[in-house]
Amino acid sequence: MKDLIQGYKKFRELVFPKKRKLFRKLADGQKPKYLFITCCDSRVVPNEFTQTDAGFMFVERSIGNLVPYPSAGENEAVAAVEYAVKALGVTSIIICGHTECGAMKAILDPDSLEDMPIVRAWLRNAEETRRVVAEKHGDKTGDALLEAAIRENVRVQVANAKRIPCVAELAKEGRLEIHGWVFDFARGEVEVLDETSDAVVALENYRTGDDHEMNA
Repeated sequence: MKDLIQGYKKFRELVFPKKRKLFRKLADGQKPKYLFITCCDSRVVPNEFTQTDAGFMFVERSIGNLVPYPSAGENEAVAAVEYAVKALGVTSIIICGHTECGAMKAILDPDSLEDMPIVRAWLRNAEETRRVVAEKHGDKTGDALLEAAIRENVRVQVANAKRIPCVAELAKEGRLEIHGWVFDFARGEVEVLDETSDAVVALENYRTGDDHEMNA
C-alpha cells in the first residue's frame, strides 16, 4: 500500500489544490458526455490517453470489454449502458479494446483457462467473436490472428450495444453515436474501427457526427 499512499499524498499536495473548483463541481453530481466501455486490463487508462478530467466519462469495465446482449443472462454491462443513456444522457458510447488483450488470447486458446472456470464462463459471452474470427480469419496465426480477434471483438460489441433498446432508439433518432476503438500500448495510438467492414482510421483523422461530416 505504500506506493498508493505516496500517490495519494502527491494528489492532495499537488493535484487537488489546482483542481479544487473541478472537484467542488463534481460534488454536485455528474454529467458525463461519454460512456467509455473498456477492458479491466490495468494498462488501459482512458483518462490518460484522452487527457480528460474526472467527470468527463462514465466508465464501464469488463474482462474483454464485452457487452453481452441481455438475453445472455449477463446484465451488468447492459445496466451500465442503460444508466448512462437514460439517467446521465451521454451522447456517445465508445467501446475500446487494446493490443495484447489477455481475454482475446484466451478465446483463441480456451485450454489456457482450465484453472479459471469463472473466467472461462464469462468469456463464453465472446462466442460470437470466436465465430467471426474463425469465419473471416482462419488463415491467420500468431500475432496476426490475435490482432484480428481484438478488432473483430470490438466490432461485435458495438453491434451488441446497438441492439440494446434504449441505444437503438436514440441512435435511430441521431441522438447517440457508438464508436469502436483499439488502443495500442507500444505506439500510444488509437484506431477507430468500422463494425461492418475492415476499415480502420487513426483517431486524429476520424470524423464524427459532432463535426457534421462523414463517419470513417
